[in-house]
Amino acid sequence: MTGTRKKATELLDILHSDICSPMQVSTISGERYFITFIDEKSGRIAVTLLKAKSEALGTFSTYGMDAEKEAGRGIRVFRTDGGGEYNGQQFKSYLRSCGMTHSISPPYTPKQNGIAERANRTIMKVARCMVGDAQLDKFFWGFAVATAAHIHNRLPSRAHGDLSTLEHWTGRVPSISHLGVFGSVAHTLVPAEK
Repeated sequence: MTGTRKKATELLDILHSDICSPMQVSTISGERYFITFIDEKSGRIAVTLLKAKSEALGTFSTYGMDAEKEAGRGIRVFRTDGGGEYNGQQFKSYLRSCGMTHSISPPYTPKQNGIAERANRTIMKVARCMVGDAQLDKFFWGFAVATAAHIHNRLPSRAHGDLSTLEHWTGRVPSISHLGVFGSVAHTLVPAEK
C-alpha cells in the first residue's frame, strides 16, 4: 500500500518533534520558542521552552536520557520536519552515536510531520484560550503551553482505549487532584521576619 508508513508498536519506537515558531512576545524568562517531543505509541507530549532554536540538541539529549530511563528502552526513530535545527552536523552525529534513525519529512510538507504539527497546534490553541480567559498578559504564554501539555497527558484518549497518555506511558493512573483553574488568584505568605 503506498503512502503508509510503519507505526510504532512499543514506547519510543518513533518519537516525533517540532519547534513552534517564534512567539510575538517573549516569556518572563526570555523564551520565544517551544519544542515538543511526542511518543507515537502513547501519545505522551513533552514540552520545553527555548530562547533560541540552537538549544534543540541539548534539550533533545536531556529529554532522550530521561525518557529512555522511564520507558526502559531507547528511542529508535526520531521523526522531524526538514528544519535546520535538526539537520546540523552535531545533531546528525549525536543521533548516529545513540543508534537512532533520523526520519525527515520532505521540505514544505508539514502534513508529513503531522503528529508534531497537530500537537503544537493543539497546545497553542489551548494556551491562547487559557491566557485569554484568565485575562493575563501575553508573556504568560510559556506557563500556558506547559500547562496545556500537562493536562493533555492526563486526559483519556479514545486512541488509547480511554487511557490517558500518561497512564499508557507509566502503567499508572495519574492524579488530577492538583489541577486548578489556570490564572487563579494566588497569595504568597511572607513571614513576618522577612
